[in-house]
Amino acid sequence: MVLLKLLEGLLEQFKQNQAQLALPTQENLARSLAKRACIQPGKKLSGVEVDALVDQLFACKHANHAPDGRKTWVIVTLEEIASLLQA
Repeated sequence: MVLLKLLEGLLEQFKQNQAQLALPTQENLARSLAKRACIQPGKKLSGVEVDALVDQLFACKHANHAPDGRKTWVIVTLEEIASLLQA
């Protein structure tokens, strides 16, 4: 049952990528696998898990973007933080 859900999710992600991103098949499959294997939003990680995740991120060839194209990190200056707190 778990394998079936995994395959269904993978196919659904592949179709969504195909419609939205028009990627080559191999890249689409890689992104779909990555998206389905990711840590789900809301899951609490331990400090060790966070450190390992950050290390893995910066070891990637393309660490700036997630499989769906969103940025994985941004730099926020102290001035930007201050302006957000004053608003």
